[in-house]
Amino acid sequence: MSDVGICALLCGGFVGTIFLWRKERTFALLCMKDIEKAWECGPEHLDRNDPSTFRRRLISFVGSTAVSWLLLEYLLFKEARDKTSVGPSAVIHFLFCQEGNVLRALHVTVSTALATLALFSGTLLEKGIALFQQDADEIFLRDNVICPTGEEIFFRALLLQILLQRRSVTSSIVISSVLFAVSHTHHIFPSVAWEYRYIMGNNEPQPRKKLVCWRRAAKKLPGLYLCTFACGLLTGYCYVVVGKRNLPSTIVTHALCNFIGPPTFDFLQEQTWLKRLVYGGAYCGGIAGWYIITSTVARRST
Repeated sequence: MSDVGICALLCGGFVGTIFLWRKERTFALLCMKDIEKAWECGPEHLDRNDPSTFRRRLISFVGSTAVSWLLLEYLLFKEARDKTSVGPSAVIHFLFCQEGNVLRALHVTVSTALATLALFSGTLLEKGIALFQQDADEIFLRDNVICPTGEEIFFRALLLQILLQRRSVTSSIVISSVLFAVSHTHHIFPSVAWEYRYIMGNNEPQPRKKLVCWRRAAKKLPGLYLCTFACGLLTGYCYVVVGKRNLPSTIVTHALCNFIGPPTFDFLQEQTWLKRLVYGGAYCGGIAGWYIITSTVARRST
């Protein structure tokens, strides 16, 4: 089996642990068979922030991350030339401590975080204080700590460890980013149920409700794919090119992406040219700042 096939199977297993839960599996099947019954399942299926859903998915995610860590331990230990210097954890030794150079690892992490903040300077300027109006503590912890950590361990550290054995840096980053984007497809199930609620609530005359619900839900996927694919490219580049397999810097970058969110470009609708100029300058200056910082770090890492 090819490396891409192996990564695809691993990706399916990583996401598929959600559906080991009977409630999750039943809800997905009902969405495909009987949307009305799926909608009647209750908020624990429709809202990922529901406490019961949060607990189920947290258990699945932590379990998948732990298995990914163990696989990564095996691959990195197998790769090590001097196995005696690795210590109790190859992941900690190679990906967190940069083979014992803790100060360098810390420098790369801080520099990458600053580069990411620079990249999103336009978005930060547009959103302003609204960014800090966050959800409950457990939701914030999930979106900005747990998910970035687990996803970067799997999609960047593990998958790129496999892909880079046979492929170029560019193709490896692109493939892992595609898999990262596609892995979010499971969000379509609650979206289908919400579309059904919208149709019924507005008394829309839809003779083929099931098809219409799926079509509307599917139209939301390209935007989700685009954002997650772009995040994958950014973190993959930081992991391989900038940090030379520095996992903390990649996790921080991912966390900042989740916290800040995608750019809105609302400034394009501003009526005054001065505001458009200021916001446009912030976006362009942010891109330039990100490039300068990351290229400098990458040169020093070689």
